[in-house]
Amino acid sequence: MSDTCQTVDASAAAALDDAMAPPIRGVPGAKFLRAIQKELEPLRDIPAHGNRRLHLHPLIVTLVTSFYDPLIRSLRAIEGRSASTAPIDGQAVQRMARSTTSDALSTFDPKLLRGVIGNLQRQVPQLAGTDKKLQGIAREIVATDGSYFSTFANVAWALQHTKTNGKKQAQVRLNLQLSTENWVPQVVSLSGGEDSDGSEPGAVTPDLQSGVLYVADRGFIDFEFLRQLLAKDNDFVLRIKSNAPGYEILESRPLLPEDVTAGVTADHLVRLTGRDAPTGTFRLVEVRHASKPDETVRLLSSLTDAQIPAHVIGYIYRQRWQIELFFRWLKVWCNFDHLLSTSRKGITMQFYVTVIATLLMHIHLGRKVSKYTLFALRQISLGLATAEQMKWFLDRRDRESELEKIRRAKKAAAKKS
Repeated sequence: MSDTCQTVDASAAAALDDAMAPPIRGVPGAKFLRAIQKELEPLRDIPAHGNRRLHLHPLIVTLVTSFYDPLIRSLRAIEGRSASTAPIDGQAVQRMARSTTSDALSTFDPKLLRGVIGNLQRQVPQLAGTDKKLQGIAREIVATDGSYFSTFANVAWALQHTKTNGKKQAQVRLNLQLSTENWVPQVVSLSGGEDSDGSEPGAVTPDLQSGVLYVADRGFIDFEFLRQLLAKDNDFVLRIKSNAPGYEILESRPLLPEDVTAGVTADHLVRLTGRDAPTGTFRLVEVRHASKPDETVRLLSSLTDAQIPAHVIGYIYRQRWQIELFFRWLKVWCNFDHLLSTSRKGITMQFYVTVIATLLMHIHLGRKVSKYTLFALRQISLGLATAEQMKWFLDRRDRESELEKIRRAKKAAAKKS
């Protein structure tokens, strides 16, 4: 056995067995369900939709708890789950009839959830220390991007296109602003074919935050977007195209040894050219492509301070990959390839529920989103484990992962020597 491996003693093994065993008494998941109900308490005062008796509070509680079970992928499955849930504290859980749930999703205003989301965001713990390479960056790094989700072909307001097999497909685009440090969703919006400005910068601009550092890909190079972003006291690191936008080099800075090691090939102060270009001095950093050494990635930034090395600009841009990982987690591990509604309100509500469920993961488990935290919350919601037991399980998983990294590093070093 490798000296980096770690054995588990008998007490730890017994604790793991306890973590995976169902509870002997009590309603499965009752404690966790009560916690969710408490977090969503402000929704109790919102009246039922239309002339029906379904209120927003039980609807969102049911959708959030269903989110933690990837097998629940339809309104019919949600109806079955609610019908089989045992009473909590002597009170029966409201049965979520499929037709009523569908009507409610298309009727309730998703904006009603923003207050709950804001309250949960304020409760998110500091998950990890700031990356050492980013200690000179005082602002929160927010990655922004969009991703497409398929819906029913007869949804008139969606984006319509024809697949290679000739079949019609409708999609909606989720526009997301995500904290790269802890995967906390900051802003969510939805775009469809009826929007007058179908561009990603146009979709994000109305919801721009203030005082953060935005990281985005080439699709966000838009002069009006940059002006709006700077007007709200934000900084940015954006990848630009090889032929746009135009710029004039004002000064070329010498590269540090760390810059060269990180693949930086140039560090310039520039002025943007072209009609309606934002005024001022910006920074252009060129870095070799990680997997294609013959290609160069050009990064435009408002971070012109010489105290921020050029290789840090490249490192900041690599944080954008976090939003791609989040979308992958959403589609692959959460089975979010199936939308529950055909209305704009309903689909937006579903994405808001995803944000709430994600924030609850941070609050109750104190760690980043992953397939393992999703598994842990499913165990807790079904009453198969407590939060404390699942934290132990996740801590053990982290230790094993770290040991595996050390083992691989030693193996790679031995192979080189």
